[in-house]
Amino acid sequence: MARSHEPDDEARIETLLGAYEALNPDDRAELRRRLLARAGTDERARMRREAAPGPEPEGFRVPSEGILEYLGKVRAALSAYGPPDAYRPGDEDNLGLLREETLLALEPLEWLLKSYFRYEVHGLHHVPRHGRAIIVSNHGLLPVDGWFLSYELRRHRGRWPRGLTDWRIYRFPLLRQLFMDMGTVVGSHENGDRLLEEEQLIFIMPGGSKEAWKSSKYRYRLLWKGRTGFVRLALRNQAPIIPSANVGTDDTYRVFFDGYTTAYKLFGTKQALLPLSIPIGLGPLPLPVKMTQYVGEPIHFPYPPEAEADPAVVETCQDMVRAAVYELIDRGLRERAERRLEGIE
Repeated sequence: MARSHEPDDEARIETLLGAYEALNPDDRAELRRRLLARAGTDERARMRREAAPGPEPEGFRVPSEGILEYLGKVRAALSAYGPPDAYRPGDEDNLGLLREETLLALEPLEWLLKSYFRYEVHGLHHVPRHGRAIIVSNHGLLPVDGWFLSYELRRHRGRWPRGLTDWRIYRFPLLRQLFMDMGTVVGSHENGDRLLEEEQLIFIMPGGSKEAWKSSKYRYRLLWKGRTGFVRLALRNQAPIIPSANVGTDDTYRVFFDGYTTAYKLFGTKQALLPLSIPIGLGPLPLPVKMTQYVGEPIHFPYPPEAEADPAVVETCQDMVRAAVYELIDRGLRERAERRLEGIE
């Protein structure tokens, strides 16, 4: 729940906000810069003390109850996918549809795909074991990296992040059932607020479908212009943002032009359901590139919930998160280049 304040605290906060409003724009910018430079020092130290690194990722293992019991759970999970799926209008906003049977049934597929992409993850200890937080990452054409990260967090931090996704997903039978079973909901302000009020861990790719279907010439570029909802969500709910990035996700296919930009121009609307693009891999299969996930230190914004209404604050906070994600991308690209020089990859 949002932190409460005593009446004296509320009066003091109002006084400080009034003093901030009285500053000229240059002084406001300098104050924001200094606050961000000092912000979160004590909190980050506490997080580092509490967050011991987890063990190395493990492969799939048959549960202890045995193969027959496991296959029975798989059958139960797949029963929802017989035509038609179990979707009902409004399910895209239902927070209670996460199915443990489906997560268990998909573990062998997750292990197989993770092996195909030689997936590695670094920095899981930055994700708190309890409490509200928002993981923010880049978006590739085949976003299985978010799926892999979810399983690793489940194994090593005891949490399954709740995804906020594009409304288009719920226009496709079976695919929407899969997202529902994994606890994913449409990325609305209301759904984000409700999940954080429950002290959940949220996973967001702010670039959305536009970033996913960008041309390969823009690989590892964050298309976040105008995408400030995740920042306002964090400010409004006083939740830290955990930057993350995957290197490899933009190399699974070669994309020759921006899929949704082309569709928007052709149909004259940003409500186009499908992109217009030509992704090339190994036929329909993705290229077997190595995927490496990086998770950075949580970012705690030094602003009260009311700051979500200040465009300058929101822009400053978005710049801070974007810079942190780019730092992780740069690290990944640099390490990948070093591996290739050494003949490891």
